[in-house]
Amino acid sequence: KPEAHLFRELLTNHKDVRIIGASTRLSEHHWKYDQPFYEFFHIVQLEPLDARAMRELLRAWADRFNLPAVQAFVEKDDGRLDALRILGDGMPRTLLHLLELVSQRPDENSYEYLRHIVDKATAIYQERLGTMSRHQQKVLLELSFFWEAASAKQLGEAARMDTKLISAALRKLTEAHYVEVLPGKGKNHLYRVKERFFNLWLIMTQGGPKQKRRVKYLTVFLEIWYGKDGLARYAADYRERLKQGGVDPGHAALITQALTRSSQLSVDDRVALIQ
Repeated sequence: KPEAHLFRELLTNHKDVRIIGASTRLSEHHWKYDQPFYEFFHIVQLEPLDARAMRELLRAWADRFNLPAVQAFVEKDDGRLDALRILGDGMPRTLLHLLELVSQRPDENSYEYLRHIVDKATAIYQERLGTMSRHQQKVLLELSFFWEAASAKQLGEAARMDTKLISAALRKLTEAHYVEVLPGKGKNHLYRVKERFFNLWLIMTQGGPKQKRRVKYLTVFLEIWYGKDGLARYAADYRERLKQGGVDPGHAALITQALTRSSQLSVDDRVALIQ
C-alpha cells in the first residue's frame, strides 16, 4: 500500500499526468473504502450497444476489414441483425465472434460451426467466471440451466443453497451486468442470464452430461438466429442436404431433433424431417 499512496499523491499534485484505461471488471481498489484509490478515478460504465450503434460498428468493421458480406448483411437483414443483438446483448467482443456466422457460413451454420464459435468465445467467458466467487459461479450456472427467468426460490432448490446466499450472489451478478432482473408475480423478482450467448456457452461448456444432452438450447439458438420464416427455409434446405447425404451423420440426429422440437415449424415440416 505505501506505493499506492505515493502514486495517488503524485497524481493529485501533478495535474499534467492523465491516465486513461479500460477493464472488463471493476476491481476492489476502486470501490473498497480502505483502498488508496477509492473513488479517485472517474469511472465511465460502457453500456451495451443499442441497435443503431451496433449497425454503425458493423459498417465500420465491414469497411476496415473489407467484408462485403457483412456490409450486405447490415443493409438488408434487419431480422438477423436483431438476432445478433439478442445473442450478444450488444457486447462488442461477443459480437465480433458471432460475426463469423455472417461472414463465413460453412455447413449452413450447423451445430459443428456453433461449437466452433462457442470455443472461440471461451477465453472471454472464462475471464468473467474468474472474477466471481465460488457461490456466484454456482448460482450463475444453475440460472443458465433454466434458460428463461427463474426466482431466487427456484434457484435455491436447484442449487441446494440457502435463499439468503442466492439473493446475495444474484445482487452481485446483477451489479456486474451478468444477470438481469425481470418482474415476477407480486413482489417477487425473476432473474435471467443477461447475455443469451453467454447463457448458451455456460450450458454447452460448463453443464454436466444431463444439461449437455438437451437439444432444447440448439433449438432456441436456431429460432433466434433464423426467425420463423428463415427457420422454415433453413429446414427445407437441410432436408434436401439430408436426402443428398450432405450432412455429417454425427450431427444429423442432433440438428433434426432441434428442428423438430421447434414450434415455429409446421407439423408437416417436422414430420418430413423425421422421415
